Amino acid sequence: VVAYDRNTPVGYFCFSYLLGEAELERICVIPDYQRRGAGSQMLSYAIDYLRELNCSKFMLEVRSKNYKAVSLYKKVL
Repeated sequence: VVAYDRNTPVGYFCFSYLLGEAELERICVIPDYQRRGAGSQMLSYAIDYLRELNCSKFMLEVRSKNYKAVSLYKKVL
């Protein structure tokens, strides 16, 4: 899924989904749009979409030193 600001792509995310379980594969926001809500909106959108699918488990993996990602996940999840 690609996020846009007007007609400009600013980020994307992808996840896998199988038998009621999903895993966030990647989420990326271009530097000029980081810390401005694009990542939060994309992750919230993904969660809402997966809820509609009755997803029972949503997993992600992140390095503890990836402070930006950890902050995003704590904020949204």
